[in-house]
Amino acid sequence: MKDSERRKPMTTKPHDTRSVDDAQREEGEPTAVVFDIQRFSVHDGPGIRTTVFFKGCPLHCAWCQNPESISRTPQLMLYPQRCIGCGKCLPACPELDPDNLPEGAFRPETCRNCGLCAKVCPSEARQMAGRKMTVDAICQVALRDKPFYREQGGVTLGGGEPLAQWPVARAVADALRAQGVHVALDTACSVPRAVIEDVPAHIDLVLADLKLVTPDKHRQWTGADNTRILESIRLLSGAMPGRLWISIPLIPGVQDEEELKRMADFLRGLENPPPVRVLEFHRLGESKYEALGLPPPDFSGNAALPKQAATDILATHGLQLMET
Repeated sequence: MKDSERRKPMTTKPHDTRSVDDAQREEGEPTAVVFDIQRFSVHDGPGIRTTVFFKGCPLHCAWCQNPESISRTPQLMLYPQRCIGCGKCLPACPELDPDNLPEGAFRPETCRNCGLCAKVCPSEARQMAGRKMTVDAICQVALRDKPFYREQGGVTLGGGEPLAQWPVARAVADALRAQGVHVALDTACSVPRAVIEDVPAHIDLVLADLKLVTPDKHRQWTGADNTRILESIRLLSGAMPGRLWISIPLIPGVQDEEELKRMADFLRGLENPPPVRVLEFHRLGESKYEALGLPPPDFSGNAALPKQAATDILATHGLQLMET
């Protein structure tokens, strides 16, 4: 995901995952890398939902709100302001010289993201973004809130890019749907056609991102071509009438009026034009770059079109707009 919408810090606490840890030790079970499970979400599809965020994304959007979602591997996130100086992390780190220990919050240059320091940190100054989870472990967490889903709610598989770990994501979807749970998929659609063709049989609703349709602009801002994305949206539109939503993140300095018109033309020309959500940009995720030890995003977009102006352009071109 990968869009401009909200993403909260890790909401599944250690006491929530003790049985999860036991389950993922079972040999032979396929696992996926998950960086968050957000419960009681109301932004990732209809009703009250639990959103599972899969780690790893093929896009590198300049405005990415969730840099911890890009790499598939688990990563240490360091929050020095939370450090209480207890020193418990020092003997836990296998990369430190015991005769030359640092003071305060630290990240060794040779850090290999083993997570041992995070396990003993009492103040959550050290957190691991990403852990391996089995299908059963993910479903255990998701099914805890089944009574709250009612008719409209359910579970959303997001990311990162959940389709990059499709075998496990598909198994999760199948297991939850067998329990009567509605399953949505939040995706950027930048995956092989064979994966997209498999989605309609396993997913109730797709929330597909559309950031840009102009190829050069898409490569400039996301680091990737958008041919697969546009083909995927065309395929899903034909295969999932009434089960596809389009999310357009409104990014400052990226989409101008002409680009929005091109996007509207593309969507209106689909076999079953889907409803559209316009998502406003915010900068709440920028502190995550520092926590990961990464340089801040190289993005200083100009003033964005007001949301109302953007929705007016899209509506004037015949699209169905959704409230967000």
